[in-house]
Amino acid sequence: MNKHIKIIPFGSGSTGNSMYIEIENHRILVDMGIGMRKIKQALEKHSRSLNDIEAIFITHDHYDHIKNAPAIINNTKALVYCNEETSEYMKNKNIDYCLLSLNDKKEVLEGLFVEAFKVPHDRYVYGYLFEVGNTRLAYVTDCGTMNNKIFNYLKKADVVIIESNHDLDMLENGPYDYYLKRRIRSKNGHLSNADCATTIKKLNDLGINNFLLAHLSRENNRPEIALNETLKALDNKQVNIYVCPVESDELLEYRISDSI
Repeated sequence: MNKHIKIIPFGSGSTGNSMYIEIENHRILVDMGIGMRKIKQALEKHSRSLNDIEAIFITHDHYDHIKNAPAIINNTKALVYCNEETSEYMKNKNIDYCLLSLNDKKEVLEGLFVEAFKVPHDRYVYGYLFEVGNTRLAYVTDCGTMNNKIFNYLKKADVVIIESNHDLDMLENGPYDYYLKRRIRSKNGHLSNADCATTIKKLNDLGINNFLLAHLSRENNRPEIALNETLKALDNKQVNIYVCPVESDELLEYRISDSI
């Protein structure tokens, strides 16, 4: 019997982030940094609607992840989950929310469990492990450095959505000022293509074969550069890798054997 996961990566990057995810029979949204109209149109293209979304999970309160939260939430019946720092934004916008505790496996909908884990960044960021039965998806972006705690969540997943933010040479020689370059490279910044590739290689060695490269910098990265860095680390093995574009209405489908 196969596991089923479907994803529409509405947008990923510094201009806006939001992903629609189906895990078996549950439909969720991660982050709300893409306009409601674009999300609505992409969902309708695949015979889905905003009303189908049962729960929304916010990683953190940076503008590119929450800027369209009020409009989207007001047009769904979904429960909204976030961390304590992000809850301040929710209070200011008079939006109802549910707090998620770290490292606590919680059943948020019947049969849908989520574990939130701390991600090193210059804001308080949550990564997520979603689980329905034995089908699991991990989501981690805006991550300054990979550590064992995060990796231990990722290695449980069938599909891993992971940041591949910048090419080190492009960042070093790019237009950003010294302070911003230092922030991005720091332990509370973003994962580089090399960091992402190293992590994916380790996960693939454990049998994980489905990856989405996310949160690519428009100024300091290119999809083909990010992809090639990971393929090089994998020694060009046949692995299912998708590079999330700045905006998309594509529906990705995963049918994963229980043997993985």
